[in-house]
Amino acid sequence: MGNAGAPISTASSTQRKRQHYTNKPKKPINTAPTRPPRALLCLTLKNPIRRACISIVEWKPFEIIILMTIFANCVALAVYIPFPEDDSNATNSNLVSHT
Repeated sequence: MGNAGAPISTASSTQRKRQHYTNKPKKPINTAPTRPPRALLCLTLKNPIRRACISIVEWKPFEIIILMTIFANCVALAVYIPFPEDDSNATNSNLVSHT
């Protein structure tokens, strides 16, 4: 009976899939974040304080500084060993005296 034992052609199905994906209209990628026109009910997008805060937050080293601060905080919490009745050791005394 006909093509019962013939292999299925995957080239034509692959080509149809490729045409299906290439013919779709592409959406424009909006890389600029949308910001509300006002923040805190008074700061517009042209406000110098708001513009400075936005530029600091979008500054790439700012993210690294935040992550390093979190890491240092975790290390400080791991080093600190609380003792009952305000007793302490040398490490805890050094941590307390530097703060």
